[in-house]
Amino acid sequence: MTIVSADSVASGGYDMVVVGTGFGSLFFLHRAMNSRRRPKRVLMLERGRQNSHAWQIENGRNSDIDHWSTYDLSESVPKWNCTLGLGGGTNCWEGITPRMYRDVFRSRSLYGRGIDWPVGYDDLERYYCDAEDIMLVAGPGVEESPWPRSRPYPMPPHRLSSVDEALRRARPNEHFAMPTAILSQPHGARPSCCGSSYCTLCPTDAKFTALNSFETLFNDPDIDIVLGAEVRAFDIVGGAATRVRYVADGREHEAAGDLFVLGANAIHSPAILLRSGLDHPAIGRGMEIKVSLLAQVFLDGLEHFDGGTMHPSMNTALASGPQRREHGAMTIIVSNAWPHGARADFRRWREAFNASVTIETETLPENRITLGRDGRPRVIHRGAPPSAQASVEWAWSRLPEVFSALPVERIERQDVVLYENHLQGTLRMGADAATSAVDPDQILYDTRNIAVVGTSVMPSTGSVNPSLTGAALSLRAADRIFGGAS
Repeated sequence: MTIVSADSVASGGYDMVVVGTGFGSLFFLHRAMNSRRRPKRVLMLERGRQNSHAWQIENGRNSDIDHWSTYDLSESVPKWNCTLGLGGGTNCWEGITPRMYRDVFRSRSLYGRGIDWPVGYDDLERYYCDAEDIMLVAGPGVEESPWPRSRPYPMPPHRLSSVDEALRRARPNEHFAMPTAILSQPHGARPSCCGSSYCTLCPTDAKFTALNSFETLFNDPDIDIVLGAEVRAFDIVGGAATRVRYVADGREHEAAGDLFVLGANAIHSPAILLRSGLDHPAIGRGMEIKVSLLAQVFLDGLEHFDGGTMHPSMNTALASGPQRREHGAMTIIVSNAWPHGARADFRRWREAFNASVTIETETLPENRITLGRDGRPRVIHRGAPPSAQASVEWAWSRLPEVFSALPVERIERQDVVLYENHLQGTLRMGADAATSAVDPDQILYDTRNIAVVGTSVMPSTGSVNPSLTGAALSLRAADRIFGGAS
């Protein structure tokens, strides 16, 4: 990869132009460059700059750009976070990499609620494995996994806490080590996790990021990249994109291409399409949300905070079952951090732990991305659907049973987070061109040489972190377009 100025972009055009450098774009590009029909010339356009790991640690942030200044949040309850810079969200994420539960892909068929995906778990299973291998995910053994697996994780799991060990012994089919893209063993120059509970700025560089794991891609001489390039729109002629227009160094530029890959994020990607004059009703609609119930569990004689990572485990007791006809999927995470403070009792500060229940909610079409008068993205999101509160209350009622194997003194309800900071769903994929923005191969229905990558294509949120699924979908999309590995 060669960093070039906007003025030196090839005038003759590129085989592929990629917008954004986050999870979706980079995993798609990685697979494309190793495919049978590898593109010969590639241009990547990144709005931010390259901020090294050392720069991020020194400055205490992932990017030098205030992302909230790049879109209008005046009609949004949540304040959505994203990272603008080379590597996108791979810089700021916490490295949590669970797969979607199998039934999430068929929620409508199985439970009469939600939406069915146009792809299933089995379609993605090998791509999940490939993404986990790239990220060197540490996770439980094949027989100890909550998901069917065809390959083991590339790294052994991180250490469980004493609380996790007790829950694992009592209900081994419900409590598991959390898969994380954080090294559990040293790899090359990167050390294993130091367990500092500071994952958005990993102090040791043990967490997967684009900067520490895509060296081969970044050294590819067939890839040009322009930093500081804000993409504005595509020129679309006769149903096909011919050029992309962007601003760099205070001036407007353009680049021609055969295939365009749109991987900005679920706010900026639909805005680019809307500025391009596309008016498909699914573009920008249905920005998805998860809610979380936060609880603190006080124990009698059992100590916690000895797990190997920030979030050492996950519990699936509430993930599936007859309750799914009324509630979304739910995942319980036992934390090795203390967001509510340690226990105040003398010599008993470790006799407690924090748990969160992340809950899938139904998608509301009115939560959407539009354009303001200046062409900036305008986020209209008024919060979770009314059914979310009922799901929170049901989850709260179930926690005593979930933790019944522990010496629990009491459980205190700490907070309800009305949104999880995962940008999803504004360019959802589907088999119906009337209700979906992209087809099952992630090609835009209205413009057949634009592929959309990243979590914006996900039809529903599930109850787990979306980054791994976004990466797996991108690998699959590249295979569908470029014919698979060479």
